[in-house]
Amino acid sequence: MSSSEIRIKRRDVMSAREVADHLRQWANQLDAENTVTLDGIPIPVASVVFVRQDYKKAGNEHSLTLKLNWTGYDESDPSLAEEPDDVEDDDLQILPRPGEPDMPPGPLDLPGPVDAQPKRST
Repeated sequence: MSSSEIRIKRRDVMSAREVADHLRQWANQLDAENTVTLDGIPIPVASVVFVRQDYKKAGNEHSLTLKLNWTGYDESDPSLAEEPDDVEDDDLQILPRPGEPDMPPGPLDLPGPVDAQPKRST
């Protein structure tokens, strides 16, 4: 059995709009093809992906890291994806997505128009 390792590291200076366009391009590729392209290389993404978001602020310096981990596997394999080796206890708290039953209302969930609110009897 042989193993291989490929690493692509890239640092770019982009405007906020360029970053948004880049993320949109990746999102469109993921929707259409389940791939992302990095330096012209299409990278197939599994159907189950572990997503880690990390934000740090030190003085005037901000760092936002988005890390995606997945295991290449055959979709007919019942074991699906396994957690990455560097999972921390905090990462195991998978938060519900907006709209799921256990999701509490967010801070921007404001009451609807007055007509839509139930009338109170006094």
